[in-house]
Amino acid sequence: MKKCLVLNCSYEPLSIIGWRKAFVLCNFSVDDKPSARVEKEYDETFNTISDTFKKPSVIVLRKQIPIRPRRVRLSSEAVFKRDNNFCQYCGVKCNSKNISVDHIIPKSKGGKNTWSNLVTACFSCNNKKGSKTLDECGMELNRLPFTPVWPNDPDTPEEWEDYLF
Repeated sequence: MKKCLVLNCSYEPLSIIGWRKAFVLCNFSVDDKPSARVEKEYDETFNTISDTFKKPSVIVLRKQIPIRPRRVRLSSEAVFKRDNNFCQYCGVKCNSKNISVDHIIPKSKGGKNTWSNLVTACFSCNNKKGSKTLDECGMELNRLPFTPVWPNDPDTPEEWEDYLF
C-alpha cells in the first residue's frame, strides 16, 4: 500500500499516513476548505465512481501543528543509514558483507549503546581497533556521530526526498 508523507504548513515532516486518508484530507472539508493540499503525487492512479485521480505522495497541512523533533530508534540498520554505509575510520563504502557497528568507547571500558558512541566500521578497521579507545589505537573518526531525526526509513519513496532533512 502506498504511503503519504504529511508536512506541516512550514514543510516540516509530521507523519506518514495511507494515501486514502491523505486523499480525504485534501478533498473533503469541514469549514469550506480542505485540511491539506497535495504537494506531490505518485504516477499510480485510482478510480472513484465519477473520476480518476493520482495517489497523493506528499501533502501539506493548511494549519501549523506544533511538534517536537522525533528521534530515530537506535538499531544497527539505523546506524548504517546515518553513516551512509561508509566506514567512519577509513572512509571506504561498505556493503552488507563487510560492515559492522563499532563502539567508539568499547563496552569493556564502559561504552554504551548510544547514537554518540556507535559508528559504522569495515571489518578491517573494527578488528584493528578491537577493544581499544581511539587514542590507544591511533585511529580517528572521519565524522562525529549524531542522533538522526525522524523519518529515517530506508524505503523512503523518491517523491519524498526533497522534503526530508
